[in-house]
Amino acid sequence: MNISALLEILKDRSVYDIGAAADMLWINIEDRYAIDIQSPFRVTANGKIVLSNTELYLEQDDVKQSISKCRSLLELPCKIENIRIAAHNDLHISLSNGNVIETFTNSADAEDEQWRIFERHNDEKPHYAAYPFEICEE
Repeated sequence: MNISALLEILKDRSVYDIGAAADMLWINIEDRYAIDIQSPFRVTANGKIVLSNTELYLEQDDVKQSISKCRSLLELPCKIENIRIAAHNDLHISLSNGNVIETFTNSADAEDEQWRIFERHNDEKPHYAAYPFEICEE
């Protein structure tokens, strides 16, 4: 399988949960797939930014509150209508309720991981990791 095939598999699947670990946003898609985002990102609901990477640097209680609010505004679970890779390996996820999750590559360092998509609980399947100039199967 390649990254294009994996993105196609993710369409019409449901985002069940989002959360944060340090400065990384994680997205659980059903109980099978995950996306970890280490680059700048924004989550929009009803056309307004409801979460960005900036909030992950707040005090821990404030991060939890921001994530909780975001979960509520996204109305999880919701289906992925479209998922695509844009210029500079930016990731764009359109959800069925009109909400959007986007990443923004802001590094020229070829070794700076931006995001990765993988099958959870399966060490046999590769991870697809996006860097500023390439997407690698790891």
